[in-house]
Amino acid sequence: MPDNAHWKNLNNNNLIKSVSPAYMDKHSNHKKVAIISNCFPVYRQPIYNMLSAAAQHDYTVITGINMNIPLKLADVSLKDKLISEGGVRWVQLKNIWFFNRFMWQKGLLQHLKEKNYDTIILLGTVYYLSTWIAAILWRLRGKKIIFWTHGFLKNEPGIMGFLRSTFYNLANEYLVYGHRGKNIMIDKGFKEAEITVVYNSLDYDKQRTIREQKVDRIFEFENKSLPVIGYIGRVLKQKRLDILIDAAKSFPCNVIIIGDGDTLPQLKEMVAKLGLSDRFYFHGPSYMEEEIFNLLSQTDVIVSPGEVGLTAIHAMTYGIPVITHNNFDKQGPEHECIVPGVTGDFFDLDNPVNSLVETLNRWFSNYDKSEIKKNCYAVIDKYYNPYAQLQIINSVV
Repeated sequence: MPDNAHWKNLNNNNLIKSVSPAYMDKHSNHKKVAIISNCFPVYRQPIYNMLSAAAQHDYTVITGINMNIPLKLADVSLKDKLISEGGVRWVQLKNIWFFNRFMWQKGLLQHLKEKNYDTIILLGTVYYLSTWIAAILWRLRGKKIIFWTHGFLKNEPGIMGFLRSTFYNLANEYLVYGHRGKNIMIDKGFKEAEITVVYNSLDYDKQRTIREQKVDRIFEFENKSLPVIGYIGRVLKQKRLDILIDAAKSFPCNVIIIGDGDTLPQLKEMVAKLGLSDRFYFHGPSYMEEEIFNLLSQTDVIVSPGEVGLTAIHAMTYGIPVITHNNFDKQGPEHECIVPGVTGDFFDLDNPVNSLVETLNRWFSNYDKSEIKKNCYAVIDKYYNPYAQLQIINSVV
């Protein structure tokens, strides 16, 4: 079971408490706000557009346009597009990378000096040198500094834990993705009142519209009576799709894999050697949301054997429950949207294959697809969407 007190009072009749009643705008005056990040991933376009259009405060997004890892980034032309047409108030900088980890954003300090923002929201990554300097200098100038961050993914000891705590102490307040990260920060001495959970989101409006459409089946398995398990995301070693393949030997099911990556050839070979080729469909990557909806809608549950991340939000937005592992030191904060027996489940990473088979057997022994779909919608519609994020961010700046 997840260590997640936030969800303890959930039930099918009263699934989620509202985001809004507990939030009051702490600073009602209109402010100039900078949101500084390493890059602008394409999935952030909806929330950044909403912030750019917000009436409460003037938000400007400031990011680098060159990353050190493969990542699908937003089109740079968004800065020239009207905000009413999906554009973003966006300042683009050059990231200078050192040893493929440390980073300096060229021009950031000069921009902040010229624009005189009231509040500065910085991506809370300890390896970004310009973030350290900006936080120190502008806090000394009396500006409000907010770190938008994971917080602590685990109770980090030693020098790295000390360094991260020192870094976080540069900020006045914190926007963290999940309650577990918040609780670890509180345990380390940070004030609860200064830490707000901001969750995460995708292209919620577009996905809500698509999910009302009729499903167009893309692939048919030979044995249509079997439950269908899906996976969507990058096909990498740390995603542990080998666990899912091994589990499929003991749990009869069909499997749809959506994505591409370094380990795809080995996984296809593994499936063939086990004689499971007629029960596996490797679709490859898909970037068309309508196609993704059609593929996910053919599944009964998404299994993400490694870290789950945004996959959980993506699947649950379409009403598909999610199963992943229970070692939360090795999970992204999005695992918190999974409520065992309500919107998904967890298997034991210490005994992964047998535990996943047991979890799947338990899940499908009491499976009400329409009820599960409503549960998934409820979590996303209350928390994991840009409207909730906008309200939360407005409340802390």
